[in-house]
Amino acid sequence: MRVWKILYPIGIHFAGIQAVATLPVLFLMTSQQRALPSSWLLYINLAGTLISVPFTLWLFQRDQKKRGICPCISWQQLSMGNAALLLFMGMGLSQYLNMLLNVLQLFNRFPQYTESMDAIWSAHSPVVIFLWSALAAPLSEELVFRWLIYKRLRDWTGVKAAVFISSVLFGLYHGNVVQFLYAAVMGCILALVIEWTGSPLASILVHMGANLWSTIVSLYGTYILENELLLSVYSILMIAMLAGIIGGFYHFVRGSRRFRRKS
Repeated sequence: MRVWKILYPIGIHFAGIQAVATLPVLFLMTSQQRALPSSWLLYINLAGTLISVPFTLWLFQRDQKKRGICPCISWQQLSMGNAALLLFMGMGLSQYLNMLLNVLQLFNRFPQYTESMDAIWSAHSPVVIFLWSALAAPLSEELVFRWLIYKRLRDWTGVKAAVFISSVLFGLYHGNVVQFLYAAVMGCILALVIEWTGSPLASILVHMGANLWSTIVSLYGTYILENELLLSVYSILMIAMLAGIIGGFYHFVRGSRRFRRKS
């Protein structure tokens, strides 16, 4: 029964996307088109991910009440400085995890992933892409994988096992080798920042930062590389990101230990 309680939030998220996907399928059945236009795919994902948000948020609030914790989530749990640092850490983590995937040559070994992403990016306006990648996807995925699955696993198994299992599930859910490695590593960090800060909102900010930066590089990376000034800014920003990651980890881990000693 516990296993079902851990897994069914994934089904809710998946079902939301599939529910929206049935509408264009019905359209195809009543029209002469044989395939969905590629421009529809992102709209389906955008609407589908948002559909699951109200229900998963309600489940999280119910879980918090059972834990004896106030179910209300407030941005006041994080200072503006910490929120900005978490967002910047997410950007840096995206940059360096993607560099790791390049070193491992995973993009070359699995070109179908790059081709599918290029097809999605080229078929939509940047506004729609950013709404899905940097807003809808992080919000809905964090509700499912950290706020529900990780927290429930933590109640059942403790922190270490919960971090590992929820991260593996997060990687598997992305459905391909390239994103599995990226999402599994990122999933570990997203769970840990909740532990370090004491705020579920921390994982959303890191996730948003990661997706935001990944989308910027995907859309404008070629233009940046061809412009000397932008390339110089990019190089400086990479150094700042590395400092942000190291400094952020130190800041939040130290703050977490100090809080535990006082309590």
